[in-house]
Amino acid sequence: MTRCRLHVILPDNDEVPYEIAWSESTVETLRTRFDDTFGLVDTASIQDNKQEWVSDVFEETEQNMSRVDEFERTCDELFSEIDTLMTRRERDKMDGQGTAFDYDDALMLQLTFRLVT
Repeated sequence: MTRCRLHVILPDNDEVPYEIAWSESTVETLRTRFDDTFGLVDTASIQDNKQEWVSDVFEETEQNMSRVDEFERTCDELFSEIDTLMTRRERDKMDGQGTAFDYDDALMLQLTFRLVT
């Protein structure tokens, strides 16, 4: 079975449009939900220049993938101004570190702000 980690990549503060109330307390609420749902680890990050949360390793089961989908919905509910982009790549094909971090696929949930026109 495929071993995965969920990587949540947040926007930098300078990417937050001035008209958006980007609340640190809401970010902390989301981080707590992430930690409670997946377990937050201090290793295996993909982005060096972004705030990134990385989950514990989990098996790709229907139940675990439902938890990923639910977390994405939670992001949308807490931050109505954001769009989420979910991508998936094999860690070894990305940077050759799958064995080092003991998982196969990185599920990357990128939080971005909608373009304001």
